[in-house]
Amino acid sequence: MKKVNRFFVGMFFGAVLGGLITLMYAPESGTELREKVQSKATEIFTQIKEASQKRKEELEAEIKKYSKSSEY
Repeated sequence: MKKVNRFFVGMFFGAVLGGLITLMYAPESGTELREKVQSKATEIFTQIKEASQKRKEELEAEIKKYSKSSEY
């Protein structure tokens, strides 16, 4: 469980840091930059949702496996 938490914390800080670096070095107008940042944020949140759903399914399978083995 610690690894999962560390992964998401690292992903969050990486996304924030990447966003800040993008803002500092972007040669684009504010509107274009905001659109890009919003698009990237949406992409990152989608990836987080997919990863958490996958992990949830894995944990549910593990729980089911152990609950079946404890019935015998």
